[in-house]
Amino acid sequence: MRLSASLVLTSLLLCSVSALAAEPQLKVRTHLQPSDGAMVGGLLELQLDILTDTWFTSAPTLPDLVLDGARVLPPDGQAEHLNQTLDGQSFSGMRYRYLITPNVARDFTIPPLTVRATPGQATEEQSVASQTVRFSVAQPPGFGADEIPLVATGLRLSQRIINSATP
Repeated sequence: MRLSASLVLTSLLLCSVSALAAEPQLKVRTHLQPSDGAMVGGLLELQLDILTDTWFTSAPTLPDLVLDGARVLPPDGQAEHLNQTLDGQSFSGMRYRYLITPNVARDFTIPPLTVRATPGQATEEQSVASQTVRFSVAQPPGFGADEIPLVATGLRLSQRIINSATP
């Protein structure tokens, strides 16, 4: 009886040590909203989900995103908190948003974005890269290929007619 109790205690100790030795996981996922139907001058949102199976000791470091033929606004520092289950395992994290306004009609490729973060219980900072994201942008209906549509969040036109003193 004494031998089996010793084996159980040893097994529990080994399981505890191996659980502590495992590095926390860091994952990144990307989503493009809307996923299709992008137009020149329209707004697309690249959502970057940064997830870990523990917690973050500080905010993740996000990469710059530059796309030729588009204006990109980086995340403003505000993040949406997430809780997700991936392959039966619980993850928590943050969602950051890049806002993209395409200026030309063509196919775009967003290269892998490398995120750096230090999850709780990690021995050092970790980095992980997202998948490549591709999307197509079309010219708005009614515009020719050589025409540039006016894109604005607000537009004010005024007209003033001044009658001539002489007819």
